[in-house]
Parts: sequence; C-alpha cells; structure tokens
Amino acid sequence: MTIKIKVCDPVPDGACCFYRSLGPLSKLQKLNPNISIEHMQVVSWYTMTDADILFFERPQDKSYLEAIELAKDYNIPVWIDFDDNLFDLPDYNPGYSHYNKKNIREIVANCIKLADVVTVSTQAVKDAYEYLNPNIIVIENALNDYNFPLKKVQQKFKTISWRGSNTHRRDLLSCSQGIFNIAEKYIKDWAWVFIGGKVNGDLWYITDGVKNHFNMKESDIITYHKYIKDLAPTIQIVPLVNNEFNKGKSNIAWIEGTWSGAATVAPNLPEFEKPGVINYNTEKDGSFEYTLEKLIKSTSFRDQKYNESFEYIHDNLLLSKINNKRLEVIKELLGR
Repeated sequence: MTIKIKVCDPVPDGACCFYRSLGPLSKLQKLNPNISIEHMQVVSWYTMTDADILFFERPQDKSYLEAIELAKDYNIPVWIDFDDNLFDLPDYNPGYSHYNKKNIREIVANCIKLADVVTVSTQAVKDAYEYLNPNIIVIENALNDYNFPLKKVQQKFKTISWRGSNTHRRDLLSCSQGIFNIAEKYIKDWAWVFIGGKVNGDLWYITDGVKNHFNMKESDIITYHKYIKDLAPTIQIVPLVNNEFNKGKSNIAWIEGTWSGAATVAPNLPEFEKPGVINYNTEKDGSFEYTLEKLIKSTSFRDQKYNESFEYIHDNLLLSKINNKRLEVIKELLGR
C-alpha cells in the first residue's frame, strides 16, 4: 500500500529543503518504493485529503499554524522539522528581529506542541524544544550520496575555502585577524575562496584584508556542489562565535568540505567535535590561527584529518543510511 507524504515547504529551492525536507524525503523511495512524496503548494482540506502524513518544514507563521490545526482536526498525522533553534538567534543574525517577536515565538511554540512528531538536526535543538513536545527525534543532516557520491579527492591547488550567508558576518569577523595574518604570511603559496554574498563584494569586510582571494556569490545548491567539487579546496574553515544558537548548528560545512576534499578547521562546539575536525577554542587565544597554520605546514597532518573525516561521514552520515531514521518516524506515525 502506498504511503503518501505531502510536504509544505515555502522555499523549495533553499538549503533547508535540500537537507531537511523534499531533498531527503524524496529519496525514501530508494529504501521503500511504496512511499510517495508530493510538494503541497496550497494547504486546504481538499489538497490534504489523500495524504497519510503532512510534513511541515520550519513552521513559523499563522498560515502554518492554521494548516497544522486543520490537519489535526482532519486526523492526519503531522510531522514538523527544524534545522535551527529559532528561540535563540543572536542579535547579529538578520532574522533576529523577526523570530524575536512575541507572536512569532508563540506560533512556533504552538506548532511544536501540536505536532505528532518533531525532527531536528542536532541534540542542542532537541534540548531547546523538548519542553514543548516530548516526541522530538534527532535526524542528522547527511550527505546526499545518491546524487553526490562520497569519493576521495585529490587537491589541485593550495586553497582555503569558506562558505556561508550573510547570517555569518559576526562569525567570520570573530576570526578575521587570524585570517588576515595567515593570508599575509602565506600569500605566495595559498589562495582563499569565499563563497557567499548576494553579489560579489558583499564580503568586503574580510576580502579587503586578503589579497590573494576569489569571492563567488551565493548560487543554487547544484551549481554550488559542482563548484566546490571542481575547486577541491585543501582546507575548509568554519568560524563560529560560541553562543547558544551556534551550539545547535549542524555540521553541514564540514560534510561539504570533506566531500569536496578539504580538511576542516571548526570551533569547539558540539556538532564539530567529530573525527577529523581540527577544533579551535576562540580567536582571542590564537587557537584558530594556530590550528590553521598547522594544517598549512603539514601535508601528512592534513591527509590524516581529511581521511578521518571521510571515514566517519562514510560510515555514519550518508543519506542512504540516515534516511532509515525517517522510515522509523513514518512507522511510528502510522502505527506500522
């Protein structure tokens, strides 16, 4: 018997959809051919009437809440998913003013309360939401190995890469002095690539201090994957401020960095304390600059850390394996 899951995601071309909703859900057919996924653009009783499960990605406004209430009244199981702790955004995040509004926080909280199951990307996000709903399950972000197989990569050039959106301005600035120092010290041998910004030049506050750099503006997720695979960076840096929001952030940057061939430098935060990740403490203690330079100086150390990351992701964070957790959620929802 076919299991039909209808998905409500208002940004179907976004990264959240790629990692958390239509992206992974569409691959469930690889594990169970009886599962059917459909993107629901209009939510009403007549569009949900043939659904076995309704899935909502990051519900956050009144229309979401009303749709969830309608589904509950119609006795259709509701599954919602979050990739971040929306209750604890730092004030430098562009979404802070929106998510800090009382009515938005109440809507998000009520959506969580009403859901039959909530899935999240990290333990810290689960801890933040668990007082609202006891049925919260961690399903880690994973590499889509169906479309982007994990294969060993040979670096072509000595390249240090960073990727991110304008939500990471303070994060980048937190390590700016270390970036500037290393960029100047190794200007003849190492190039930098910064992937982010709506237009070229958005990252001026960093790139102005790095002479040997290239800035690629944000692109769609497929173009981005092709670009980083062709780039094959040597080192991936993941500067993050140590705050509650970032403690719940998933390690996609590390997964993508490893897939493209890089060893990764990331902070001492829960999701980055993984095999192969070289952790720094804070920019102020000089550990970011120290760990980055250690990777620059030692090819054998880079290779060792890259291989450790590769093996861990291969064994634990491929979508073809992680999606089994989603199958268990479906069984629970349908009582099968």
